[in-house]
Amino acid sequence: MTQEENKIRKIKQSYELRIENLKDHYSSIIEGKDKLIEKYEDEIKFYRGLIEQLSQRSVVIENKIQNKIDHSRKIDISGKIINASGAGAFNLGDISGRVANTINQLPNSPDPNQPGIKELLTNLQQAIEVETKLDNLDKDDALEEVQNLAKASQNGDRHTQTTIAGKSVRRLGRIVNELPDTATLSTVSQEVLPAIASFFD
Repeated sequence: MTQEENKIRKIKQSYELRIENLKDHYSSIIEGKDKLIEKYEDEIKFYRGLIEQLSQRSVVIENKIQNKIDHSRKIDISGKIINASGAGAFNLGDISGRVANTINQLPNSPDPNQPGIKELLTNLQQAIEVETKLDNLDKDDALEEVQNLAKASQNGDRHTQTTIAGKSVRRLGRIVNELPDTATLSTVSQEVLPAIASFFD
């Protein structure tokens, strides 16, 4: 083998070795890319499944909420008096039922055209229960004061009546004053609270 041929053989071997190195290099890159793509595909599948589960859970929760809402309960507001009708009761806890029971023990007004304390407290209770601008804690507080007024009207001692009623009316007034003038309870209270106060005076 001549010196020239030997030189060509070495150059050829060098290029073949470089080609093999390049093949190995890019094969590892392609393999790494495939593994990365596979990893991302798995992550995409996971998050898609998670989104689907959350979506299904959201539908279940929404259905449960809808099932708990009493659509048969109707509220009619006219002449600053609230009339509630339909099956079911407002779900405000035991306090609402206790207030209603206490009020129902009061006698009806002898004059159908002039509401008595029973009718006034009933209207006030219903106005509190349907007021959307009042949170549940304030509703409970307000209903407690309506309960106190109903009990006070049953008390035979006039001084005790006026003392309890005065405190309850003032507390209710403070709760109402926190509401905007357009609130249902605010509108109803403008007429009902003074009438309740005058009953005890």
